[in-house]
Amino acid sequence: MTKNEIINLIPSKDLRKAIIESSYELSDELLFKIAYIYSPNVEARIKVCDDFIGSTSNSILRSNIKEIHDHLINGISILKKEEPNTIYEIRIKEKGARSSRYLATSYDDAYIKLQALIECNYKDNDILLSKLEISISKRGIYKLEDEHFEDDVIEVMWFNDRLEPNNLYFPNAAFDDLSADSDDLIDAMTWEYDDLPTFFSNGDLVKFNDSYGNDSYGIVIKEPGVRIFEAIAYVVRFEQLTEEDYIKNESGYYRALIIHTHVPYTELLLADPKELDKKRLKSYNRFMKFFKSYCLNNF
Repeated sequence: MTKNEIINLIPSKDLRKAIIESSYELSDELLFKIAYIYSPNVEARIKVCDDFIGSTSNSILRSNIKEIHDHLINGISILKKEEPNTIYEIRIKEKGARSSRYLATSYDDAYIKLQALIECNYKDNDILLSKLEISISKRGIYKLEDEHFEDDVIEVMWFNDRLEPNNLYFPNAAFDDLSADSDDLIDAMTWEYDDLPTFFSNGDLVKFNDSYGNDSYGIVIKEPGVRIFEAIAYVVRFEQLTEEDYIKNESGYYRALIIHTHVPYTELLLADPKELDKKRLKSYNRFMKFFKSYCLNNF
């Protein structure tokens, strides 16, 4: 993939614009992280690993990527390998509903059943399908008195709305043959970015998707005492605030500045108050009145 192709994978058009306009120099490591995270499925991530292993001159990065590559390949192999005392569980969850769960004796059997379930229940509802949580997990079968009884999930494959394998999750020691850092390496790819251009100001209204893909709004806060991760924005959820949250508590803090979420720059969009409905706009105006007064008195 070329540099421009990787930049175009970034969901935030505002960050893409900031990178291009500032001629920001992206390191091989950062390019790999973006390409890896925003690849559409596991197969594409493996190809990203192959491409960077063959192209990067950074020997440490190459070694780390090779380990992630092997981690994925071995993970898929372990997931699909039929073993004694294991079973496969299909899980389909709609927002606000309990999970529907089904059992199968093999990964292939589970995937065939999954396809049939989606075809039967969600064929003509692309919007609902895009917001489903879909997975197949390999689980151990233990006796009640077995010490591993509470830790029976060996591995989980998550799927996107096209039923493509999208992400692997390893909840326990399924990889004793790999280094202990391999899981940490993948975790780092999904959270820790190098420094990226800042394209917003303190108090800006921003938009991002929640875990179900719904539009959410918040206010970016950049003030002393607020912990900021590299390229991770501290976003106050003003819609969730009550009048009590604007009153200083016994510890000297305002909950209005504490009820927040962390959003990667890569998934953040600048927003206009004109986009807000009446209810959101009222909450937004209430927070901004408080925030301007707070800044005036504290800075």
